[in-house]
Amino acid sequence: MKVETKFLEHHEASLTVEVEPERVEKALKGAARKISRQVKFPGFRKGKVPYHIVLRQVGEEALFDEALDTLGQEVYREALEESELVPYAPGSLIDVQRDPTVITYTVPLSPEVDLGNYRKVRVKRKKVKVGKKDVQEALEMLRAENAVLETVERGIEYGDVATLDYKGTMVREEDGEPETLIERDGSPILIRDDMSFPAPGFAEKVLGMKAGEERSFTVVTPDDFLEESGLGGQDFSFEVKCVEVRLRDLPELDDEFAQTVGDFDNLKALRENMQKELEEHMQRQADEQYADEVLETIIEKGSFSYPPVMLEEWIDRSVGDFEQTLSAQQNMTLDDYFSIADTDMETLRGEMREDVEENLRRVLAMGKLVEEERLSVDDAEIKDEIETMLLSAGQQAALARHFFQSEDAKDEIRNSLLIQKIRERLVAIASGDAPSLESLAAQTNDE
Repeated sequence: MKVETKFLEHHEASLTVEVEPERVEKALKGAARKISRQVKFPGFRKGKVPYHIVLRQVGEEALFDEALDTLGQEVYREALEESELVPYAPGSLIDVQRDPTVITYTVPLSPEVDLGNYRKVRVKRKKVKVGKKDVQEALEMLRAENAVLETVERGIEYGDVATLDYKGTMVREEDGEPETLIERDGSPILIRDDMSFPAPGFAEKVLGMKAGEERSFTVVTPDDFLEESGLGGQDFSFEVKCVEVRLRDLPELDDEFAQTVGDFDNLKALRENMQKELEEHMQRQADEQYADEVLETIIEKGSFSYPPVMLEEWIDRSVGDFEQTLSAQQNMTLDDYFSIADTDMETLRGEMREDVEENLRRVLAMGKLVEEERLSVDDAEIKDEIETMLLSAGQQAALARHFFQSEDAKDEIRNSLLIQKIRERLVAIASGDAPSLESLAAQTNDE
């Protein structure tokens, strides 16, 4: 068997294989026997029909096509092994010639990543600083979480929590038909003068409503409302029924409040603890952002090669995720979305392509870093992480432990820990503090 390999654009290869006549003849006879077992030939028992009879009855082309089903797969496997190509996905048979028999395949190749001298990447790191304003805002949020709600008989005021039934509709200019965009029953809403949900201006229109009162009104959406949705600058009509109005009584920020929310002697101790927690939280966020900046720098300097089919598969998954989100959050199908947004599948895939390709390169880069930096997560680390997570499960610990025994749950934890290790290593690399690749290799060999 003669095999010729040619590398194509877009990280694909062409395999051209010339098959020996003897092998083709053997495959034709095998196909004839198969046909004779499946088709009734007058005067012959099934499976006992001479080759020349089958050839005459079905024709040379049909017999060759039948033989090619098996021969083509066998030849492809052997040619792939001989060429030493590493395929990403099954190849495609794109051409067949007769006399001599020459079969041509296109093979999508496994992705290749070259991150260059990524160990030399340096990125300036920002300092984390928590100010008094940050601590005060956190304390105010804690106050809000511990607010006492008291039902009142008066109308809605700013700062109240109002339970509302409401439906919002809009008439699109293109079809002139009213369309329900949002509908909620028994939905508690904190009424603020700066709220933008369900629409800017909604809060002002419901002020003064009492329990049992119904009201209809229209607000004009800002031009940038739900950007890219096409809902800006239009009339948004609401039908609202007030179910209940509750006053939100916020506790005083004093020593008694500090003792209520935790093991603190006074408000000063609570502030100090809040300061420490904020610093740790903001440092984690800063480290994640810093690691992302380092990774983006490495990606920009690297090179990535992958076949088109790989990107298309990633777009397929993105479309599938989008479809699930539509169904779960809005009870909407893709066809519903296409109708409402006046778009189609081709446009949707085109809109997703750039973001999906960025994510693909990111994942490929992280995979290469795991390989180069010899990063891994063992079973003991997964077990420790599960035990840590169970500490906050409370009475649900037994159920949570059962959930964590599944391989899917363990894989998710493994991936999360691995991403954490990648980020930590990226921070170390860009800070010049990473262990040398030689020492990592020696450590791996010792293990």
